[in-house]
Amino acid sequence: SRLKSQLLANLSHDLRSPLGAIIGYAEMLKEGSFGPMNENQEKAAAEILDGANQLLSFINNLIGQAQIETGRIVLREYPFKVDEIVGPLLSTLNFHAYKKGLKLVEYIDPALPQKQVGDQFWLRQIVMNLVHNAVKFTEKGSVTVRFIKRGKDYWAIQVIDTGIGIPLEAQKRVFEAFEQVNSMENSKQSGFGLGLSIVAKLTSSMNGKIELESEAGKGCTFTVVLPLKEPIK
Repeated sequence: SRLKSQLLANLSHDLRSPLGAIIGYAEMLKEGSFGPMNENQEKAAAEILDGANQLLSFINNLIGQAQIETGRIVLREYPFKVDEIVGPLLSTLNFHAYKKGLKLVEYIDPALPQKQVGDQFWLRQIVMNLVHNAVKFTEKGSVTVRFIKRGKDYWAIQVIDTGIGIPLEAQKRVFEAFEQVNSMENSKQSGFGLGLSIVAKLTSSMNGKIELESEAGKGCTFTVVLPLKEPIK
């Protein structure tokens, strides 16, 4: 199992380099760096960028799963601003939601400290996984990403959707790797995959907890509660 995890991690790292090139060139095309494009060409570049970013997110999840299984996940914590977590993801997340006719809403609690300490890479992966999951199982309405203060010593990443929801009996299983919740409503979907499993394990490694509020047909609210760490002045 350890050897398989290591091979998976090595393969995933090798895949990230060519993906980085695809994403970089797609972004340049989309921004008109090689000259003006017509509407269909802009749409094609946006689709390439969205697909490549989703694939990169999946690869990051595979790496995370391999690191967790071998006990090698390392948090590199540095000062950051909350808007720096979601900022680099907004283009991808907005496009992902827009394709399904959904509204993506972002809210940052003004009570949150301007700077915190944490691992931006894995915090972004938490946000990406939660939003992708919300969009996947929401056909109309909105997906809201909230960064809020929780009491004196905690803060939270909260993702709220207006999707199909999760039946109570299935809620404990959604955080298991490769779990799929079967129902008539989501039978056309490919399941939860690794996304929520990685979110749960990353949250645990950050000494946090994850909360899920949902009812079948009434959407979901996932809340990742984390210790609030401010930089030493």
